[in-house]
Amino acid sequence: VSITGVNGGLRVKNDTDNAYLKLDAPADEAAYIDFSTGESNDWQIGRRPGSNDLTIYDNDGATDYVFTWQQGGKVGIGVTDPDSLLEILGTSTQLKLSYDGDSYATIAVASNSGTTIATAESGDLTLDSAGNIELNADGGSVTMKDASTTLFTFAANEIDVASGNLTLDVAGDIILDAA
Repeated sequence: VSITGVNGGLRVKNDTDNAYLKLDAPADEAAYIDFSTGESNDWQIGRRPGSNDLTIYDNDGATDYVFTWQQGGKVGIGVTDPDSLLEILGTSTQLKLSYDGDSYATIAVASNSGTTIATAESGDLTLDSAGNIELNADGGSVTMKDASTTLFTFAANEIDVASGNLTLDVAGDIILDAA
């Protein structure tokens, strides 16, 4: 086994078996690799003290763990203890799915658990389900809006149409069952 400096780098070579670099620290201490530029320690990749999770730490900016990969496969972005396969913690948009720089959709969760799914440009939001689509509103109503204008509200056993007009355009029969 040899460890040599090569063009300013570090090389670990073993000619007869697998070559590896092992960082061995006590369980209550961190084991990590520092990525530095000049006098600045920019990033660390390693293991937090008292943890076996792989983490990426922003050491020069927000001084926070920005990525955690737990043993067992759970991944956290902005959180060190993900409790699902992927957990993203942030106080602004948590997820952005992009087609290009202008076409995208975002998902954001607010402090009261209010959730917004938004599309950019004039993009439609389509729910394409092989089964049923269920809207389960424990508050008792579902409201449809165009920007800030309420079009109609479904609440309990009534439909409230904001314009006052309800038009049913159907090819077959309309059955009202008051049973």
